[in-house]
Amino acid sequence: MVKLLIMGVGLFFLLGVGLADADVRGLEDALKHMNVALAEVEKAVKHARQGQAEEMTMYSHKAIQHAQQAIEVLPAGNPHGREAYSLLKEAIANLTDAVQLVDGGHTKKAADRVHTALDFADAAISHLRHSH
Repeated sequence: MVKLLIMGVGLFFLLGVGLADADVRGLEDALKHMNVALAEVEKAVKHARQGQAEEMTMYSHKAIQHAQQAIEVLPAGNPHGREAYSLLKEAIANLTDAVQLVDGGHTKKAADRVHTALDFADAAISHLRHSH
């Protein structure tokens, strides 16, 4: 009986360590994608300031892709990861709106959305860095 109990505790410990390692790997992968996404949003902002709609759209699409990849690997059990998830969703929504506004010929309004997306992306990565 004691042997089974010790084996159970050992198994629980190993599973717990495995889950913790998975969370750390998920955070590391999410941080990698978020670093790229943030860099792409910054490029989109730069081109938005210059009124370059095509480039702003291109970098917005790249940022959306990396933000979505970050969302896919965020560990659900981490409170900072959950907050980053919400912030990333907001960043993606603003970037998507920006692209649609550019398509409609509203480059100046699109630039405002890209700036807002930068704020959300920056806040998201801050949460991820805090939990790492």
